Amino acid sequence: MKENKKLILFTGSYPFGKGEGFIGSELKYISKEFESVEIIPVYYGESRKPRQVPGNVSYSEPLLKENMPVLLLKGIFNRSPVIPFLKEVSSIRNINCSSLLRWFKIFIGTRILLQHPKLKTLFNEKKNIFYFYWGTGASYIIPFIQNKSIIVRLHGSDLYEESNPLFLRHMIFSQANRIVFVSDFGMQYFTAKYPEFSHKTFLFKLGTEDFGKGSASNDSTFRIVSCSSVIELKRVWLISQALSLITDRHILWTHIGDGPLRNKLEQEIKTLPSNISVRLTGHLSIENIIAFYQTYPVDLFINVSSTEGLPVSVMEAISFGIPVIATNVGGTREIVDHETGLLLQKETGKTELAEAIKKMINIDLTDYRKSARLRWEQDFSASDNYGNFAKFLKTI
Repeated sequence: MKENKKLILFTGSYPFGKGEGFIGSELKYISKEFESVEIIPVYYGESRKPRQVPGNVSYSEPLLKENMPVLLLKGIFNRSPVIPFLKEVSSIRNINCSSLLRWFKIFIGTRILLQHPKLKTLFNEKKNIFYFYWGTGASYIIPFIQNKSIIVRLHGSDLYEESNPLFLRHMIFSQANRIVFVSDFGMQYFTAKYPEFSHKTFLFKLGTEDFGKGSASNDSTFRIVSCSSVIELKRVWLISQALSLITDRHILWTHIGDGPLRNKLEQEIKTLPSNISVRLTGHLSIENIIAFYQTYPVDLFINVSSTEGLPVSVMEAISFGIPVIATNVGGTREIVDHETGLLLQKETGKTELAEAIKKMINIDLTDYRKSARLRWEQDFSASDNYGNFAKFLKTI
């Protein structure tokens, strides 16, 4: 039975943009537990066309939709708090232009959000529950929200402080009622760093829907898939460099995803030997990614990120029974191990990755495929994980 409460979900750009597709799956279960859900995106992202949402879910225009000069003026000339941000910037160790610029963007953006009429209206409604999908972005307003039910979910880039500068951390966690993690590794990291907030921590992993099992190749071609944005931390070009060392087997590598470093990837591909075929699909919707796995055989999935939360792309792969090679970063070890694939060190180079690929090419992967699917059924089913999380939310 739905609780007579309204859930306010803060996202980066969803339902706009092209990213955060996994929110749609979670939203399906959350919407069943609440009378209404309202999505508050911060930016439009790459697309202004909204994606479809359940009938009792509404969404507003992004909070920050003006051009940069207008946002700059709004952020500087308003009455929002200043002192907490000045304390933060003064405490940055080894401050440089990059960290200072990041701080300034957060400073401007947060001050605008705090004066936004939409948020002021929401804060005045008594029964609202505020769910921040990320620990950055809109979450920077959390320290300034009083007497509200607040849940913040932490993944990877918004959790591991060694990866990039993160601000107002103690203030955010002090004000939040519940802090939710997508991986056990992430929760352990947090409780070691902030033991005073351990009583607020909860583990609710993400999940994917069941679209059945995929098929393996039945010819002489070994088919590899990777799926991620083409950005620095995903290191997609490392796959190309590793494949350049394999010359004795025909391999078809498909990469799903796009990004600012695609040109670098395309240059890497040009150096590959003739036995390696490559297909770059560009960005695909979740629906099209699923259709790809349902239509084409895949023998191996590869993820060589330098940092991760708990990658949904890997969950999708094992749901189809696809073995995985991945780097041991973030919570990836909770999906990939000796039963479901090969877990490599974060610092893995092209030679080590090539050897791992060769190993998977030269062995029978039947048991790996069975174990991958079983791991998904046990730990990463959307109906289990999101269903339990949705029930948790309405108890807040």
